[in-house]
Amino acid sequence: MGRRDHLKDYVPTGDGGYEYAGARWRWPSVEIRTSFLKDARQLLIASIVCLIGAGCIPAPGSFGAFYVVIPFAIGAIGTASAAAALFRLSREQDPMRGHVYTASIPALPTKLLAGAVGDAVCGAAALVHGLALPFTAGDGGAPLLSVSFALIMLLAAVCLWRIRSDLAEIVFTREKGAA
Repeated sequence: MGRRDHLKDYVPTGDGGYEYAGARWRWPSVEIRTSFLKDARQLLIASIVCLIGAGCIPAPGSFGAFYVVIPFAIGAIGTASAAAALFRLSREQDPMRGHVYTASIPALPTKLLAGAVGDAVCGAAALVHGLALPFTAGDGGAPLLSVSFALIMLLAAVCLWRIRSDLAEIVFTREKGAA
Protein backbone atom coordinates (compact mmCIF):
# COMPACT_ATOMS: atom_id res chain seq x y z
CA MET A 1 0.00 0.00 0.00
CA GLY A 2 1.53 3.26 -1.12
CA ARG A 3 1.66 6.50 0.74
CA ARG A 4 -0.95 8.15 -1.43
CA ASP A 5 -3.31 5.21 -1.99
CA HIS A 6 -5.94 6.81 0.22
CA LEU A 7 -6.46 9.52 -2.42
CA LYS A 8 -8.46 7.06 -4.55
CA ASP A 9 -11.15 7.18 -1.84
CA TYR A 10 -11.89 10.83 -2.63
CA VAL A 11 -14.38 11.44 -5.44
CA PRO A 12 -15.07 14.72 -7.24
CA THR A 13 -18.26 16.57 -6.40
CA GLY A 14 -20.41 18.68 -8.69
CA ASP A 15 -19.04 21.96 -7.31
CA GLY A 16 -15.41 21.04 -8.11
CA GLY A 17 -14.45 19.82 -4.62
CA TYR A 18 -13.78 16.34 -3.32
CA GLU A 19 -15.72 14.13 -0.96
CA TYR A 20 -14.45 11.12 0.98
CA ALA A 21 -16.22 7.94 -0.15
CA GLY A 22 -13.99 5.26 1.39
CA ALA A 23 -14.40 3.07 4.44
CA ARG A 24 -14.90 4.66 7.84
CA TRP A 25 -14.24 3.42 11.36
CA ARG A 26 -16.63 4.24 14.18
CA TRP A 27 -15.93 4.58 17.89
CA PRO A 28 -18.24 2.49 20.13
CA SER A 29 -19.90 5.69 21.42
CA VAL A 30 -19.36 9.43 21.66
CA GLU A 31 -18.85 9.14 25.43
CA ILE A 32 -16.09 6.52 25.03
CA ARG A 33 -14.35 8.65 22.39
CA THR A 34 -14.56 11.79 24.52
CA SER A 35 -13.46 10.01 27.69
CA PHE A 36 -10.56 8.17 26.03
CA LEU A 37 -9.21 11.24 24.25
CA LYS A 38 -9.48 13.37 27.41
CA ASP A 39 -7.73 10.78 29.58
CA ALA A 40 -5.11 10.05 26.90
CA ARG A 41 -4.28 13.75 26.54
CA GLN A 42 -3.89 14.17 30.30
CA LEU A 43 -1.73 11.07 30.66
CA LEU A 44 0.38 12.03 27.65
CA ILE A 45 0.97 15.52 29.04
CA ALA A 46 1.93 13.97 32.39
CA SER A 47 4.37 11.66 30.62
CA ILE A 48 5.93 14.55 28.68
CA VAL A 49 6.25 16.60 31.88
CA CYS A 50 7.93 13.60 33.56
CA LEU A 51 10.40 13.29 30.67
CA ILE A 52 11.25 16.99 30.85
CA GLY A 53 11.47 16.89 34.64
CA ALA A 54 13.70 13.82 34.64
CA GLY A 55 15.92 15.45 32.04
CA CYS A 56 16.43 18.38 34.41
CA ILE A 57 17.56 16.23 37.33
CA PRO A 58 21.37 16.18 37.57
CA ALA A 59 21.62 12.50 38.50
CA PRO A 60 25.36 11.80 38.78
CA GLY A 61 26.78 10.31 35.62
CA SER A 62 23.42 9.18 34.26
CA PHE A 63 23.53 11.16 31.04
CA GLY A 64 27.08 10.07 30.43
CA ALA A 65 26.10 6.40 30.38
CA PHE A 66 24.90 4.98 27.07
CA TYR A 67 22.63 2.50 28.85
CA VAL A 68 20.69 5.45 30.27
CA VAL A 69 20.83 7.79 27.28
CA ILE A 70 19.69 5.30 24.61
CA PRO A 71 16.56 4.14 26.50
CA PHE A 72 15.81 7.80 27.34
CA ALA A 73 15.95 8.64 23.62
CA ILE A 74 13.78 5.62 22.74
CA GLY A 75 11.25 6.66 25.38
CA ALA A 76 11.22 10.25 24.14
CA ILE A 77 10.80 9.20 20.50
CA GLY A 78 8.02 6.75 21.41
CA THR A 79 6.25 9.45 23.42
CA ALA A 80 6.58 12.00 20.62
CA SER A 81 5.28 9.63 17.94
CA ALA A 82 2.38 8.58 20.21
CA ALA A 83 1.60 12.27 20.76
CA ALA A 84 1.49 12.84 16.99
CA ALA A 85 -0.84 9.86 16.50
CA LEU A 86 -3.13 10.99 19.33
CA PHE A 87 -3.20 14.52 17.94
CA ARG A 88 -4.20 13.22 14.52
CA LEU A 89 -6.80 10.95 16.11
CA SER A 90 -8.32 13.76 18.17
CA ARG A 91 -8.67 16.02 15.12
CA GLU A 92 -10.67 13.39 13.22
CA GLN A 93 -14.45 13.29 13.53
CA ASP A 94 -16.46 10.16 14.27
CA PRO A 95 -16.59 8.06 12.12
CA MET A 96 -12.91 8.26 11.16
CA ARG A 97 -11.77 8.06 7.59
CA GLY A 98 -10.12 4.74 6.79
CA HIS A 99 -6.66 6.12 6.10
CA VAL A 100 -6.62 8.05 9.40
CA TYR A 101 -7.62 4.89 11.29
CA THR A 102 -4.97 2.85 9.48
CA ALA A 103 -2.23 5.40 10.20
CA SER A 104 -3.19 5.94 13.86
CA ILE A 105 -4.95 3.11 15.68
CA PRO A 106 -2.97 -0.03 14.69
CA ALA A 107 0.40 1.71 15.23
CA LEU A 108 -0.48 3.53 18.46
CA PRO A 109 -0.06 0.56 20.87
CA THR A 110 3.43 -0.11 19.48
CA LYS A 111 4.43 3.54 19.84
CA LEU A 112 3.11 3.64 23.39
CA LEU A 113 4.89 0.38 24.22
CA ALA A 114 8.19 1.68 22.83
CA GLY A 115 7.86 4.83 24.91
CA ALA A 116 6.89 2.95 28.07
CA VAL A 117 9.65 0.35 27.75
CA GLY A 118 12.26 3.01 26.93
CA ASP A 119 11.20 5.07 29.96
CA ALA A 120 11.14 2.05 32.30
CA VAL A 121 14.52 0.72 31.15
CA CYS A 122 16.01 4.21 31.43
CA GLY A 123 14.69 4.58 34.97
CA ALA A 124 15.96 1.15 35.99
CA ALA A 125 19.39 1.74 34.41
CA ALA A 126 19.71 5.15 36.08
CA LEU A 127 18.75 3.63 39.42
CA VAL A 128 21.34 0.86 39.14
CA HIS A 129 23.94 3.35 37.91
CA GLY A 130 23.21 5.81 40.71
CA LEU A 131 23.25 3.19 43.44
CA ALA A 132 26.42 1.49 42.14
CA LEU A 133 28.33 4.75 41.49
CA PRO A 134 29.27 5.43 45.14
CA PHE A 135 30.86 1.98 45.38
CA THR A 136 32.71 2.13 42.07
CA ALA A 137 33.76 5.78 41.88
CA GLY A 138 34.27 6.37 45.57
CA ASP A 139 32.97 9.95 45.35
CA GLY A 140 29.76 9.31 47.28
CA GLY A 141 27.51 10.18 44.34
CA ALA A 142 23.96 11.32 44.94
CA PRO A 143 21.69 8.28 45.25
CA LEU A 144 18.69 10.48 46.09
CA LEU A 145 18.91 12.18 42.69
CA SER A 146 19.20 8.82 40.94
CA VAL A 147 16.19 7.44 42.82
CA SER A 148 14.19 10.59 41.98
CA PHE A 149 15.15 10.31 38.31
CA ALA A 150 14.20 6.62 38.24
CA LEU A 151 10.82 7.20 39.90
CA ILE A 152 9.93 10.02 37.52
CA MET A 153 10.88 7.88 34.50
CA LEU A 154 8.81 4.98 35.85
CA LEU A 155 5.86 7.35 36.29
CA ALA A 156 6.21 8.38 32.64
CA ALA A 157 6.19 4.70 31.65
CA VAL A 158 3.06 4.02 33.73
CA CYS A 159 1.24 6.93 32.04
CA LEU A 160 2.00 5.56 28.57
CA TRP A 161 1.09 2.01 29.62
CA ARG A 162 -2.27 3.25 30.94
CA ILE A 163 -3.11 4.88 27.59
CA ARG A 164 -2.18 1.62 25.85
CA SER A 165 -4.37 -0.49 28.12
CA ASP A 166 -7.31 1.90 27.74
CA LEU A 167 -6.99 1.78 23.95
CA ALA A 168 -6.89 -2.03 23.98
CA GLU A 169 -10.40 -2.09 25.50
CA ILE A 170 -11.94 -0.07 22.65
CA VAL A 171 -13.43 -1.97 19.71
CA PHE A 172 -13.86 0.05 16.53
CA THR A 173 -16.41 -0.95 13.89
CA ARG A 174 -15.81 -0.63 10.18
CA GLU A 175 -18.41 0.97 7.94
CA LYS A 176 -18.22 0.54 4.20
CA GLY A 177 -17.88 3.72 2.19
CA ALA A 178 -20.17 4.99 -0.52
CA ALA A 179 -17.70 4.11 -3.28
